[in-house]
Amino acid sequence: MVRKRWVLEKEQAERKTQATALAQSTALPPLAALLALRRGLREQEEILAFLGADEPCFTNPYDLPDMERAAERIERALATGEHITVFGDYDCDGVTATALLYTYLKERTRALSWHIPDRRAEGYGLTVSAIDQLAERGTQLIITVDNGVSALREIAHARALGIEVVVTDHHQVGDELPACAAVVNPHRSDCDLPFRDYAGVGVAFLLVCALEGCEPPELLATYGDLVALGTVADVVPLLDENRAFVRAGLALFDTSAQRLGLEALRRAARTEKRPMNATGLAFTLGPRINAAGRMDHAGTALELLLTDAPEMAERLAQRLQLLNEERQKTEQDIAEQTELWLAENPARRYDRVLVFAGSDWDEGVIGIVASRMTERFGRPCLMLSVNGETAKGSGRSLPGFSLFEAIHNSKALMIKYGGHALAAGFTLAAADVDRFRSEINAYAAQREMPFPLQALDARLNPSRLDVRLTDEIALLEPFGASNPAPVFLLRGLALRAVTPVSNGKHLRLTFDAEGTALTAMAFHTRRADFTFKPGDVLDLAVALERNEYMGKQEISLLLKNAKYSALPNEVLLHAQRLTEAALRGESIPPTCVPRRETAAKLYPLVKQAGAEGLTPEALFLALGTGFLQKAAAADYARLWLAAKVLCDCGILREDAAERWYPAQPSSRVAFEASPLLRRIAASAAEEQAETTEGCADGA
Repeated sequence: MVRKRWVLEKEQAERKTQATALAQSTALPPLAALLALRRGLREQEEILAFLGADEPCFTNPYDLPDMERAAERIERALATGEHITVFGDYDCDGVTATALLYTYLKERTRALSWHIPDRRAEGYGLTVSAIDQLAERGTQLIITVDNGVSALREIAHARALGIEVVVTDHHQVGDELPACAAVVNPHRSDCDLPFRDYAGVGVAFLLVCALEGCEPPELLATYGDLVALGTVADVVPLLDENRAFVRAGLALFDTSAQRLGLEALRRAARTEKRPMNATGLAFTLGPRINAAGRMDHAGTALELLLTDAPEMAERLAQRLQLLNEERQKTEQDIAEQTELWLAENPARRYDRVLVFAGSDWDEGVIGIVASRMTERFGRPCLMLSVNGETAKGSGRSLPGFSLFEAIHNSKALMIKYGGHALAAGFTLAAADVDRFRSEINAYAAQREMPFPLQALDARLNPSRLDVRLTDEIALLEPFGASNPAPVFLLRGLALRAVTPVSNGKHLRLTFDAEGTALTAMAFHTRRADFTFKPGDVLDLAVALERNEYMGKQEISLLLKNAKYSALPNEVLLHAQRLTEAALRGESIPPTCVPRRETAAKLYPLVKQAGAEGLTPEALFLALGTGFLQKAAAADYARLWLAAKVLCDCGILREDAAERWYPAQPSSRVAFEASPLLRRIAASAAEEQAETTEGCADGA
């Protein structure tokens, strides 16, 4: 598991006192009150609104800029029988928005069609070629959903062909709005709504409310499932109206009002017997809707949402299930190629920003792989698909390092690029990939790179875990962006057993907490990647879920991260930074340079571990409390580097999880003759020289 900085609020005692007072004034259970405070909620009125106890207050759709103009233009088209095309996007937000608006308009006109671009052949949003196709089809009015606000040239082309355009979008607005019939976007500078972070499907829903002339609650019973699915899948903040949208939409699932296509999709995913929540939308239905656009064409997902034929729904749902399985396999294949590349280029593992490139990688999934690699390695990762002379990339970052700014720094290499701090897409010449890797790492070297964070909501006593806690947590549903599912700290649990399940895809972990037996699931974790062993005493970061088995309700722990209880986490993170700096050949303090006596101290410990291997953390623990109480980050780094040098000498070997084992080489290199040791010593000498020079200048 990746090393993270664990963040738990220091003022726990004060916060608990506040939570107790809040629980008494609102009748909230104590844990729910504590979690509400953690989310910045203070006043009783805002807490009740957040929990859905009060009737939600919705925006008047006509308060959005250009909504009146949009409604008037669409009503005119409906009245005169103009052919309308709903122009959507290939992700889940775009597909649900297209389905919602198309379903509504279908009740009012037969002169209607839809168009969603092919991700590979057309790319995102309005294009000149797509508009030409729609003109040939007889389209007179285009209504965009989840796109269009940046399509100035394309909309001008449509106008030249006699096609008018109404834009509904939620993406950030540039310096200029497109010249068209209306631009409905809550992020316009002239929009003063208190809440503006709708998904594209949310904006489309408000348009339908305006056309129908009714308040949002009246139509949520009809369209709430689509609004909820698109809102959760697009990872917009689940706050204010978005929470009300999702809560209303979830209420439609598991009832007779459930949409036929979504019901079939739940059966295909084998989740129809579980109550639907926001997590199910995000990790079950959303990925399957997205799989259509990633692996084939999003039209398959749209047809599923539009059909009222049971047989058609079953067939399309099974198709999406197969596409999702294909997507998962493709992701796994790309991830395995990155691991192979790192094995062949081990020095790259210590880059501040990891840049991977592969021939003809599927452009529809590289963003997902980038996200998983960022989580796996705890640093920004970018994946590039090389096709001929160009390379298209997608990257993900950590809070504290703006990926957009980093790519912008290499704008001279870019054919095009865009994005924001945590995610970006770009295109450059294939010949410039290596240069880009060097440039973005040089850019990162000038900045303080962030550690990956493990946020914690509260510390729980393992002996007091009870299924009733999940009822308190559920009061804060739906969980998602800006309201993540709570994660709790459990301290000092002794690991008793590690059991692979589902053909090794997941792990079942058994712990002992002062006589209390606990079980946690580590999903998508292979045994080879879980470096802890029975007998280790760990701190756990876990989410809590209710689990029913054989009619019995039990609490289930979902492992998010784990670390050794006895190790000072902050010191360990800084030791890792020093170690990686040395392995990159950068200046380090002289106290980090390993010596023969350092190696002599650790080798017997690695040998004693034998076939189980020894991780850096296990090595430090094996040195005992005397070392742990006195050691600084440089002391840890010195031992860490000593093991690396012994690997360089052929005395130890290291696996992909950074476990060390005794090696049996045909020939060995003396410790002092190690090329790695010489590079480390040279880097330390450079650091010392710079320090001495700085002192002399200061004198």
